[in-house]
Amino acid sequence: MRNYLHILTLILFSFSFFGFHVKYSKIDYKYESTVVLNIKKHSSEDILAAQSLLLKTNSISIDYQCLVSGIIVLKVSHNYTHQADVKHFIYKALNSKIPTSKINILFIDIHSKFSQG
Repeated sequence: MRNYLHILTLILFSFSFFGFHVKYSKIDYKYESTVVLNIKKHSSEDILAAQSLLLKTNSISIDYQCLVSGIIVLKVSHNYTHQADVKHFIYKALNSKIPTSKINILFIDIHSKFSQG
């Protein structure tokens, strides 16, 4: 009987933890941005480092990158309403390996993920 209670307790704990994890790991983002950035005076290692740093974040996907020019085009899912917040998010994602002075954000377009109508 004691083993049965231990197993039942473990199963209940596992399900409650799994339910909690699934519930809070998925964020419904309201906005999506197209971001074009340029890494100035870059090497191919800088571009690859930027790519790996950006892809660590679940809400960022890379649409296009050019090793020669240092241009990277991103899709960013978020809940920000201002371009400055999106810029800060990108700078923060890249700052561990690439100095902010080398990052030039050329374009940000914020749009709703939900169609109106």
